[in-house]
Amino acid sequence: MKHNKQNLDAIIDAAAREIRDEQIDESIIEQSATSVWARVSEQLADDKLANYREALRWYGDYLASFPTDADSPPVAITSWRVAAARDEFSRHP
Repeated sequence: MKHNKQNLDAIIDAAAREIRDEQIDESIIEQSATSVWARVSEQLADDKLANYREALRWYGDYLASFPTDADSPPVAITSWRVAAARDEFSRHP
């Protein structure tokens, strides 16, 4: 069956209207939201440790890029951040 653009637009508009007007049980919405947030939270927790590891590696590389001669500014001011990150990392093996 062949449709012209106006017919297709009307079909799409009718389908969208039906979806928009559909009544959904509130408990289904709550269950879905709970399920989604549980998955998101789990994924974020898994990613957090990986993110700490990656940040620590990059920050260590950054600090190692500074010259170490006597005329160079001290990096001790920022290197405490690496120590803090390592401490935090060691708490979450």
